[in-house]
Amino acid sequence: MMRSVFSSALVRAAAAVMLTIGVMAPESAAKPLPGRPIRRGQLNLFASNGLLFEVNRQQCGLQADGQTCVAFAGSPVGGGGFWPKGTPDQYIFNSGLQIAGHVSRTAGFAWAGDTVGAFFMDARGDQFSGSPAPGTGGWYNSLNPADIAAWPNGAVVRNARDSIYSTLVEGAQTISQGDAWARYWEGDPAFSTGRPHPSGLLVDQRALAWNFPSGNEDIIYFVFTFYNITARSTSGLYNNPTIPGPVQAEIASFGDQFQDLNENKFKLDVPDGGYALDSIYAAFTMDADVAVFSQNYTTAWLPFNIGGEYTGTFLPEVGWTFPPSVFGAPFFAGAGFIGVKYLKSPESSPGVQVGLTMFSQTLNSATGFPDPVGVNQLLRYLSGFHGPTDLPCSFSDLAVARLRRLCFLGQGQGDARFFEASGPFNLAPGQATSIVVAYINAAPVAVSGTTPGPTTDVKPMTPFTGDSIFANPGDTIHVRRIDRMAGWVSATDINGNSSIDQDEVTTVPRSLLNKGLVAQDVFDHGFLLPNSPKAPEFYLVPGDGQVTVVWQKSSSEATGDPYFAVASDPTIQLYDPNFRQFDVEGYRVYRGRTSSDLSLVAQFDYAGTSFIDYTAALPYGDFCAPELGVTTSCPVLFDSVPPKVTGNEVDIAGDLIQIPPGGRVKLANGSVLVLAADTAVTGAASGAFPVLENTGVPFAFVDRSVRNSFSYFYTVTAFDVNSFKSGPTSLESPRITKRVTPRGSVPNLTTAELSFGVFGDDNVELDPSPAYPIDAATGRVTGPPPPSGAGALAAAFAPLVPQLLPALNLTFQVDSVKPNSDVACDG
Repeated sequence: MMRSVFSSALVRAAAAVMLTIGVMAPESAAKPLPGRPIRRGQLNLFASNGLLFEVNRQQCGLQADGQTCVAFAGSPVGGGGFWPKGTPDQYIFNSGLQIAGHVSRTAGFAWAGDTVGAFFMDARGDQFSGSPAPGTGGWYNSLNPADIAAWPNGAVVRNARDSIYSTLVEGAQTISQGDAWARYWEGDPAFSTGRPHPSGLLVDQRALAWNFPSGNEDIIYFVFTFYNITARSTSGLYNNPTIPGPVQAEIASFGDQFQDLNENKFKLDVPDGGYALDSIYAAFTMDADVAVFSQNYTTAWLPFNIGGEYTGTFLPEVGWTFPPSVFGAPFFAGAGFIGVKYLKSPESSPGVQVGLTMFSQTLNSATGFPDPVGVNQLLRYLSGFHGPTDLPCSFSDLAVARLRRLCFLGQGQGDARFFEASGPFNLAPGQATSIVVAYINAAPVAVSGTTPGPTTDVKPMTPFTGDSIFANPGDTIHVRRIDRMAGWVSATDINGNSSIDQDEVTTVPRSLLNKGLVAQDVFDHGFLLPNSPKAPEFYLVPGDGQVTVVWQKSSSEATGDPYFAVASDPTIQLYDPNFRQFDVEGYRVYRGRTSSDLSLVAQFDYAGTSFIDYTAALPYGDFCAPELGVTTSCPVLFDSVPPKVTGNEVDIAGDLIQIPPGGRVKLANGSVLVLAADTAVTGAASGAFPVLENTGVPFAFVDRSVRNSFSYFYTVTAFDVNSFKSGPTSLESPRITKRVTPRGSVPNLTTAELSFGVFGDDNVELDPSPAYPIDAATGRVTGPPPPSGAGALAAAFAPLVPQLLPALNLTFQVDSVKPNSDVACDG
């Protein structure tokens, strides 16, 4: 059963073009419920309306109406989420937000007390409520230079009262390896199927993705900010700490548009002060379709706030591939997991998150627990307060279902969907709140007795809540087979609260649950990940057929990489003992005829720097991989648990090769086969620069391969060398260019003169001429030695002659003075 896939990145066009695209799909690919129409998407002609987000190993189609991981280009059968990128392995058909609540009963006009909501994603396909916010232009992609040039004010990284981002990244346009941003709403009354009228919500969505640290290459982060835009801009209600000051006015403008559109449509007056939305529930819903969609199960890992989907047989579809670097031991080559983790939920009061309050499976079926129809049923589903016409949860007592945070738990394979709801919370007019989730893909952990096959059927059973594992002391039934396959190893109630929390669970590295902990750590530290060095200050000195480039140290040499505070914490998943705090290794000089076309002309790297390996990340022959139990050729006995203090120190020069987690496998003869590796600076993850040679850094370079009267652009960058587990083996500072024109000498040219002297701490010049008195009888020095002559130090500044621009005051400090002998001196 091979589902035809259609996904395409759209390109901007200067004029509208009519396109007709036909996609032939097998009969098994389409998934209509009998008697129910499938909403066929419209083909967008502009890239801003749809985006193929593929920064790391995930591939996710984004549509600017609230649909996430969808075949945005209009295919009625193609999927929207693939992993690993570049394979036909589909894990997501469609996903997105669903929201339901009430208009406040005290709203003071006709809508008071109405049940309202929005299907930004609708598995049925006929109740979509979202559309791009007027005038916002759809998706903006930071990897598109045109989008970066037009980056919206609302897309700048800013904190409101909820403080999602680290202060070190606040104010940046982008913070990941490929941010994307869109703004949409459900305020258009033309999209009111299944609801009496719009709610009055505007949504900002940011997508973030990295290829580091380990595990993060299979995670996409989504930050959703909801605004209650029911009030007019003149109300002043948008001037509050839940909305960053620089965007308050533009958010307020949508309040005017919302009122104008809906007052005209429904012939009523919405109060200028808007209305509160009460008892709101926000949910993520996913129609995952892992491999053969009719063989799917859904389940939750409640201590982790993760809901997910898998195929009960773990069989792939035809054509699926399983790269060994992802699916090698301790995993197996079978269809994996897709999970959605709440990292931040809405707040019932400032600082108090409501968390994941209800998980349930729904079905593409008229029986079992079908997808909700209309916002009234949607609210009943999300809240757990069902009506007499709703089909029952798996628990006969709804109070038990709400307490367990679980509703329908299907135990038969099918076209399963799931939602994970959070609520209730209120949103006053002009107020905003945010939720943050992580989409996570992971391979299944090899568990004895489970292999992919047509007779394999790993049922989800009933998930346990954190405290339910203690219901019967010693009862291990709560830890299900599917928990083990998702990475659960063991758990201990460390804090003594009689409940298992996610940070009390030992997990298999790179498993679904382990990646959930990685995602939580990344979020908890404000999305602060390894930083490139700060760009150094530099100066250009034009000469006759030459340009002298002089630069200062990057400030990062003194401050270090701020991510070190995260990587050095042995209690979190991001712990990396190999991470170097002071990691600046050298500098590069680039030249070009334009600022956008630069070529490397020189590279310098420090001598005497070292890398201390605490994890056997470096290759030590065919019999060293402690994580696989192979240690024969290891140079030291590496520690097996944090904190790791036994390391092997090597010089940073030549080919410094590192192997990432999962980058090697154990062969039948006990040796190790390397599947993935990178060489610092010269490797694929670093950009292929010249090898490190311990050249030393002169902080000056004379470029004699230029011609007079031609303009050139130069830049000097700092680059680092660091651990491959936490990020690329080498990051480089931004390329900030300056322009210069070399020229011949003129008759009235006055060249710079440099004067040298050696001064003490009191700024008095020292005399290098006195003799060095030594007692002839004892051989001991009887006084202080004279200082070195200034002339001996002049060579340090020689590259600045004959021209020096601008004027500089330079100092040269001598430190680390050692006796010129290994024999200890007495006296």
